[in-house]
Amino acid sequence: MIGPVAVTGATGLLGRAVLRARPGFGAVRALVRDGSTAPDGVEVVRGHLLDRDALAKLVQGCSGVLHLAAAMGSSPTSEMHDINVNGTRRLLEAAEAAGVPRFVFTSSVAARRPEQGPYSQSKALAEERVDEASVEGVILRLPVLYGPGSQVEAAVLGLGRKLPVVPVIGGGLLRPVHVDDAAAACIAAITRPDLGGTYTLAGSDALAFADFATLLLRARGLDRRVVGLPPSLFVAAAAGLQLLGRRGVTVESVRAAAAGTPPASTNLAQLGWTPRPLSAGLSS
Repeated sequence: MIGPVAVTGATGLLGRAVLRARPGFGAVRALVRDGSTAPDGVEVVRGHLLDRDALAKLVQGCSGVLHLAAAMGSSPTSEMHDINVNGTRRLLEAAEAAGVPRFVFTSSVAARRPEQGPYSQSKALAEERVDEASVEGVILRLPVLYGPGSQVEAAVLGLGRKLPVVPVIGGGLLRPVHVDDAAAACIAAITRPDLGGTYTLAGSDALAFADFATLLLRARGLDRRVVGLPPSLFVAAAAGLQLLGRRGVTVESVRAAAAGTPPASTNLAQLGWTPRPLSAGLSS
């Protein structure tokens, strides 16, 4: 690649993993909000996804855009739409105006769930913007990401350190992916010009949330009993928290966990990507 790669979300979990493992491309120009600590070893553009001037500066002369930034499901609905949909659209417009040839968007497996909430709807609409753009686009639909610093690990360990019995959401099977493996998929997508289209990532292990939580706790030195409870209990609790205006677990996120993770897409081999076994990921 000739020019730098423009990266959004560089200070997040996945962004930090990409920057740790970026031998596939050289220079990085990162969009960083005011007040956030800039990553080491990258060119920084201060601004946000709705700042057209910052976006133009971010993508100028770049060989590709790696769009990792997102408002998560605990954010207000209006914020999710602004960042996930309008922010993606404005970044695409900046990339098109600057003649950037490649755009990689990290979406979510939630984007194609039949029963959608505000977060999954925002991701689905953002995918549509990528598909409609003239720039060559790659969409990576991510499942639950685990690893130190991940939301799922923080939640499970937080309960495990407080409770002798850890309650989790029952339901479908998870196929979690280690954050470093997700980063490898991002790097492949941005560095290989032969790739295009949409790829659904999935881990090599399919297991119930309770089993995943048990293995995670044991890997971190906590021997706890984990119990999968009916999703309806968590839905009721999440609905109560939302009515009180508290951010955190949402009804949509509970239903997503209960639905489980879809299998990997049949075209995933094109990435040259193989996720590590869960046992290896938890010990790394």
